[in-house]
Amino acid sequence: MKHVLMLDTNPLQSGSKVANAELLKQCNQRDVVGYVATTHPEHWNKLLGDNERIQVVKIPCSPVTSQNGLAYWVMSFFYLFQLLFVLIRLPKVDWLLGLSNPNNDMPLYLLRLLNRRPVVQIVSQSVGKSRSAGYCLVKATSIYYLANCRESMIHALQAYLNLPTAAVRRYWTTLNTSSFVNGLSSERWPKQANPMSSRVFWAATLLKRKNVNLLLEAIQLENGINLKTTVCYIQPNLINDEGLSPDFTAKGVDWYESPENLDDLRAQCGVFVATAENEPFGLAILESLAAGMCVVIPHDDSYWDRILTDGKNCIKYTPNDAASLHNAIRLLNESPWLKVTMGIEALNVARLYTAERCYFPITQHLCAGPEQQNESSAKKRNNVKGYDHV
Repeated sequence: MKHVLMLDTNPLQSGSKVANAELLKQCNQRDVVGYVATTHPEHWNKLLGDNERIQVVKIPCSPVTSQNGLAYWVMSFFYLFQLLFVLIRLPKVDWLLGLSNPNNDMPLYLLRLLNRRPVVQIVSQSVGKSRSAGYCLVKATSIYYLANCRESMIHALQAYLNLPTAAVRRYWTTLNTSSFVNGLSSERWPKQANPMSSRVFWAATLLKRKNVNLLLEAIQLENGINLKTTVCYIQPNLINDEGLSPDFTAKGVDWYESPENLDDLRAQCGVFVATAENEPFGLAILESLAAGMCVVIPHDDSYWDRILTDGKNCIKYTPNDAASLHNAIRLLNESPWLKVTMGIEALNVARLYTAERCYFPITQHLCAGPEQQNESSAKKRNNVKGYDHV
């Protein structure tokens, strides 16, 4: 039996947290017990349900919140002490598991200095270009990352190692890294949508970078008839955030804040629209593909832009162009047969993204335990600054 300690201080129930819950559910099929120390246990209790293999432990929020400077280190040491209090009540921990990116998981690396447990880092968000993030990447035993986050990790390493870009890229190849993609478990597989419906569906956090205003602008371009739209949103409550407020005056738009029946609302729609650019993955897109919806995505070289084919299993539009987005939605609603065939193709793509398949390498790694890892297969790292000390 392997024991894994995790930390979550994210005040939002974001898509990455949903994906992490899908990963942790796979522990039911493995000899792994997880402990999530979190400032928001209600998020995890909702996502995990009655999962006996994962225990949720509440910790207090830091009185200081920052992503840089002295305040960042005050916050990190505050959560370090909270982890120490949690640790004394747990069995021996085999792994420390970072759930989002090194910027948020620094307390785990500080804890590593005290208990010498290895850290497995999951990177599902872009990493900030900072020396502290680069330090964490150097010290992580293993790194599992979404492919679109790779360049940001290179930049963080360069900030820490202070080496030329070419040397940093060579050093990257010596780290124990593996890319992964998110998946859906059978219990979270969505209801099938109505391909004949002209209603548009959008779901995300109301952060400015999610760009819901682009959709609102696009649907108002429809002459005479307002497109019916369902917007399911999470209201951000971050300090110094760049959040938006719902525009309840927008015609034809129904707003739902953190709805319990999101699956039913999505099933009533025929088209899903993604408006955020350069998403590392886009779990909402995968869920819509699994629902058999025709998805409309920006042509921005993000993950799904590379995977999906325009005109076969999706429609692509020019990023941040309301007219282009409007034309894509109108094309689908004027060609219902196209939505049906694309929905079938979308479902075929989604079936490749099962949680059991996508998260198998990570859960297998945790199940093996640090002492069982094959040291002879580990790649030898260059003896550069940051590797041979601390």
